[in-house]
Amino acid sequence: MNETKTKKVVLFFPDPVRGNDKAPAAASPGFPMSILALAGPLRAAGYEPVLIYEGIEDDLDARFTEACRGAICLGISSMTGNQLRGAIEYARFVRRRFPGMPIIWGGYHPSIMPEQTLAEDYVDAVVRGQGELGFVEVVRRLEGGQDLSGVAGVSYKDASGRMLSNPARPPVDLAQLPPLPYELLDIEKIIIRNSPGFRSLQYLSSTGCPFNCGFCAEPLVNKRKWLGRSADQVVRDVAALVADYRLDHLTFIDPNFFVSLKRSREILRGMLDAGVRIQWSAVARVDQVLKFDDELWKLIRDSGCRSLGVGAESGSPEILSMIDKRITVEEIYECSRKMRDNGVGGIFSFMVGFPLERDSRREEMMRTVAAAKTVKSIFAEIKTPICYYAPYPGSPLFPYALKMGFSAPATLEGWSDFGFTSVTTPWVSEQEKDFIERCSTFYFPIAYPDERVQKNLGSGMMRLPFSVMQRLARVRVKRDVYNLPVEWHLAKLVARAMGSRDPFLISQFYS
Repeated sequence: MNETKTKKVVLFFPDPVRGNDKAPAAASPGFPMSILALAGPLRAAGYEPVLIYEGIEDDLDARFTEACRGAICLGISSMTGNQLRGAIEYARFVRRRFPGMPIIWGGYHPSIMPEQTLAEDYVDAVVRGQGELGFVEVVRRLEGGQDLSGVAGVSYKDASGRMLSNPARPPVDLAQLPPLPYELLDIEKIIIRNSPGFRSLQYLSSTGCPFNCGFCAEPLVNKRKWLGRSADQVVRDVAALVADYRLDHLTFIDPNFFVSLKRSREILRGMLDAGVRIQWSAVARVDQVLKFDDELWKLIRDSGCRSLGVGAESGSPEILSMIDKRITVEEIYECSRKMRDNGVGGIFSFMVGFPLERDSRREEMMRTVAAAKTVKSIFAEIKTPICYYAPYPGSPLFPYALKMGFSAPATLEGWSDFGFTSVTTPWVSEQEKDFIERCSTFYFPIAYPDERVQKNLGSGMMRLPFSVMQRLARVRVKRDVYNLPVEWHLAKLVARAMGSRDPFLISQFYS
């Protein structure tokens, strides 16, 4: 198909929860931060980025057909797991419809597994790691009809189909990059889809994380290099987003917002001085929260913090040591007490199913369940979801997972069923999965209900059954008796009768 070439570059962000029946009913399709980050440097270099965000598109076939006509290339960003489904489907679609168009992949999964990604006939190159400047260079080469030899941070196929890999590209300071061009997205559609009932967006103030948690892919992609925008720039960006889009809430989606406590103070103080009145959420480590002094806690509260996401991970000291978390179980509890005393809610994420022998795994699971219960009993406004260990290739624990019987997918498509919400490891039994789901999504939030659960279930028609269920749940949780879970099965029946695809009644009010 012969097309007149333009300066267009198409960028695609697939739905991260596509086809995932285990995702909560209200799960959002995420936010296309990765392609937004690419769009700024592309536009500054004179190109016309066209952003396609699967979560808000009505007719993707038509959208791709229109966008790709005359474009220089298609860029696709994807994480490991369900997001690969849409990425693969539309890479194939574009390959069939526009067979001469180069298709460039980036994001966490292609960065971790560039060779396996390149093995597919609908992938021509992979931009590894931080891609903003590398992708601009790739586009320039393609526009000029040149090959990709020497482009740092890029793996590619040459004219003969041979796979080649250039040396890594050094990370670039975010201050050197243009502002994120939110105006290129249909923000109203995103707000309506992602945050019905209030107006919320996401913002990235820093990338990377200097820590090396054994299960995490972040160190693989960003090489433990933390780079943050200046506090002044963050305040200007946030103030503009709040004013332009009339926001009620903003999520800082940094892997770790509090790496520099000095910068965090300056951002929060700057937001207050600028008159920014908004709720916000961010991610922190347990050991960072324990370093917050009274002044910082006051800034956090006064600036509108709604929630802090904390990676507690495990109630087992041995597991915390194995994953190099550098915290103790008692510090997890102390962190929850600090948040209670300062009136800041949160989400403490836990994880089970690490690659251990059966007896050790059972003990690890029970310790983690006990830790999640303790955190929830200390402060009901902390949610305690329990997910499953997922063996990311290249992470420190990956070799142990292989020894325990994990079979790594041999193809890109095989990785599309991989993730934290669906168990992909053979050593986690159906009984264990059922037990974790009962505790995490039902018994703990019912026994220690937060304000939202009480508001939604503690009034009207649900008041009496909720009261009965809460007493039963509290008895079970206090005594650690979870067998014969009649009320659990009743709740699932009620949820299905209400027409929910989510089998867990409580999770509809617990997000």
